[in-house]
Amino acid sequence: MAVTAEPLRFCADHEKEAASRLGPLAGALEVELYLNSSTSTRYRRFGNAIAPPPKISRHRPVVYYMQRERGGLIKIGTSTRLRKRSQELDAEVLAAEPGSEPEERQRQRQFKHLHHHHEWFRPGDDLMAHMAELVKRYGQPVLV
Repeated sequence: MAVTAEPLRFCADHEKEAASRLGPLAGALEVELYLNSSTSTRYRRFGNAIAPPPKISRHRPVVYYMQRERGGLIKIGTSTRLRKRSQELDAEVLAAEPGSEPEERQRQRQFKHLHHHHEWFRPGDDLMAHMAELVKRYGQPVLV
């Protein structure tokens, strides 16, 4: 593994390929933030007026558990924009835990006996207990 003091500079095509290969390992958000902060990327996007990196209203990926109505189905998904996703689904965030697609798939397999359709699950006792444990461990999800 090579470590450099300066950011690596890629052409647009190679930058995209590097992000797609490194994203699953480091987390897509971290790679995107790193690439957005490089001078070459900012120059390519903003020309001679090198601007600061654009603000991204995202957070680390989380596996979320949302419910549209009390007692209704629970969606297990992943997002880096929890507030936006909650608004899109018009659903309440019941719990969240750090993780991205692999962790989401793992949770969906864990609760497959409660599967209803797509990413929606019936609120079984074990799923409710799991969400309560997440809230206890990570606190009530904060919508950023």
